[in-house]
Amino acid sequence: EVAELAKWDILIIDMDVQTYSPQYLIKLKQLNPNIILLAYLAPEEVRGDSGSLTGTLRQKFYNRIQPNWWLKNDTGGQVAWWGPNPMINITPDAPTVAGKRWADVLPEFVQNELMLTGYWDGVFYDNCWDDVGFLASLKPDTNGDGTAEHYVDLTNKWRAGMMQILDNTRKLIGPDKIIMGNGGEYYNKYVNGTLYESFPVRGWAQTLDKYKFITQNGVNPPI
Repeated sequence: EVAELAKWDILIIDMDVQTYSPQYLIKLKQLNPNIILLAYLAPEEVRGDSGSLTGTLRQKFYNRIQPNWWLKNDTGGQVAWWGPNPMINITPDAPTVAGKRWADVLPEFVQNELMLTGYWDGVFYDNCWDDVGFLASLKPDTNGDGTAEHYVDLTNKWRAGMMQILDNTRKLIGPDKIIMGNGGEYYNKYVNGTLYESFPVRGWAQTLDKYKFITQNGVNPPI
């Protein structure tokens, strides 16, 4: 598949390809020196079996999550939006451990475990949503007071945490690396571009307006 994939300008590739097939990442660059390779990971969840995936980046990712950083509901149960993937409390409500929250630890992981390898031109953060009202049905309790957050408060806290993740990532990986996600134009000050799933999800005109906005107001170069 490498020869076909090398024809593209941008590839978003799971970060653990670095673990299993690093030689193919090198080959892609040899075939297309101008290709942009973005490491894919989700900043707010992880596969439930990641702790047992010996030698993988997912295991390293999992091991950096402190026990009190998991996102819980109003009865103390684990919150998961996508199947068996437990979610992480990315909000400022999460307690600090050794002076850090997930918004500090995740960017360090991206820089040290991914960018410094030389394989990648940037990172793609999946699920960096700018509106999490849809999570309200799961009754997330970000501050641990036994009461589910109102969806407006939940979104505001989520945005604050995600902006911290993106800002810290940019500070660590520098201005020349690419940061993309699917969080929308709300995070335009931190990202080079965004992905709109189910295009055109809100109609052709509305989506093109968003495309125009992120192209003109995102970080250069626009992707």
